[in-house]
Amino acid sequence: MARYHFHLHDRSGMLSDEEGVALDSPAEALRLALTNARGLISDDVASGVLDLNGAIQVTDEQGRTLLILPFEEAVIQIKAKPVLRE
Repeated sequence: MARYHFHLHDRSGMLSDEEGVALDSPAEALRLALTNARGLISDDVASGVLDLNGAIQVTDEQGRTLLILPFEEAVIQIKAKPVLRE
């Protein structure tokens, strides 16, 4: 098992994950990054904010960046269509 760190980059700056999480593979790290990003986006939407400018940076135990997941890539965006009213 390897230890992965999930650092949050958002409008407030960077929140570093000093503890990290032990996972079996980089694929698990990507899944957890997606889950975390979607949870953060959901929390923001619940408070009336939709800011997709953030990202989660995943690093290994040596501090090497394995992936950066922009929030905008964590969700499917459906363009707004005009609402027909009669």
